Amino acid sequence: MAICLAWLWSAMLIGAQPIEATITIGRPHGAVRKLLGVNAGPLVFNGRERFDLTAQYRRYGVAQVRTHDYYGPLDMAVMYPNQEADPDSPTSYNFAESDRAFRAILDGGFEPYLRIGDSWNIGPEFGRIRRRAPANRANWVRAAVHVVRRYRDMAGDRLRYVEVWNEPNHPTFWDSTPDAFVPLFVETVRAIKTAFPMLKVGGPGMAHSAAVLPRGRSALTVFLQGIAGRCRPDFFSWHIYSNRPEQYREIARFYRAELDRCGFKGMPQHVTEYHTDERERPEGLNMVALRVGSAGAAIVTASWIAMQMEGIEEATLYRGSDVAPDQTTFYGMLRSDGTPKGPGLAFEFWSRLAATRERLDVAVGGADTRTLWCLAGRTDKGAVRMLIANTGRTPVRWTLRLPAAQSSPGMTIEEIRNDGVRPAMLKAPGLRAMTPGYTAQLVTIEGAGSGPAPVGSVVR
Repeated sequence: MAICLAWLWSAMLIGAQPIEATITIGRPHGAVRKLLGVNAGPLVFNGRERFDLTAQYRRYGVAQVRTHDYYGPLDMAVMYPNQEADPDSPTSYNFAESDRAFRAILDGGFEPYLRIGDSWNIGPEFGRIRRRAPANRANWVRAAVHVVRRYRDMAGDRLRYVEVWNEPNHPTFWDSTPDAFVPLFVETVRAIKTAFPMLKVGGPGMAHSAAVLPRGRSALTVFLQGIAGRCRPDFFSWHIYSNRPEQYREIARFYRAELDRCGFKGMPQHVTEYHTDERERPEGLNMVALRVGSAGAAIVTASWIAMQMEGIEEATLYRGSDVAPDQTTFYGMLRSDGTPKGPGLAFEFWSRLAATRERLDVAVGGADTRTLWCLAGRTDKGAVRMLIANTGRTPVRWTLRLPAAQSSPGMTIEEIRNDGVRPAMLKAPGLRAMTPGYTAQLVTIEGAGSGPAPVGSVVR
């Protein structure tokens, strides 16, 4: 039920003095990228139990599913368990559960993003991964090609991307030296590209440390210099878990510089895992706030906006759903029963913004508005949608400035709160409203027209 704002929010702020800001909507600026991927699902594996969240994935706008961390299905250690077995023999493979997981992606209408590698761990019904680095590299590479062929045949043109490995700079996923990973990556990329020139093949899903720690940066240098001149992947993928959305911008630019320096100028970047970070929480925020509440929704929304600003080609949130009902603070944007957490509600906001016809420039003015992140788009019918995330504790009271040729009878604001499984619906009669601290909003200005717009600079 919509209620009139009339500064109702001010009563909720418990004495907090809001920051004043102006948000100016400007000219068209390309399109909003459909960064609407998640890791795992919609078939969720919990031991021998399965949950099908296809309906929920559709409802919240999932478009792409990376085939990682099913904990057995679609892992090389399960699909090709014996590396001494003949890679050309069908009897060397176990595709039963993997086919079920992959088929659920296709049947749900989602795009598969095929990761070639292994999960964090695998379920007891599959045995355990005893060694991460392949013991028989030649056979493993040939088996990887057979796996890609199987799922390319199943998906057809719906399969566009193949990512080789996951976090080779993390000991859980690579138990050998950094330089030993280089030939595996080079040979696998070459083999898959040779067999399937229509596919975009890249990787390796570098862990966060590759951009922020000396040892991680050293591993990155070994990797990029090692593959330079030997293969050219179609994309470079990396992971980030951070409560500072500005770090997405910093790291994207760091990788851009490193890729260019090593001869990979212009190579697209994919962020194939991202979420909040439990290790460096902002003061006053607990894990429930980060993974379930509006604070987590605000942080991942601002991060999604930052990736839009930096031109990230593809992004897959980690992850689509929890695996078990008792995992309250796990990474899933949905609980295992399909009900949304704050990041799940935010994801639905993103999908609606990504459905707009064109992205619009946004400029934010005012003192100390660094915590306010905004992205706007215009629909085919001329409505303006604006995504707002406030990643600080101080509320921001803002005035919206539309292009001169546009007018509005008011705004509808959907706001993520901590007290429900759906956003609050609010109405503002004019173009002034407030975004409380640590929350995300989707603002809609219906019938705003499509006339010429004044120049506006892109912020952040």
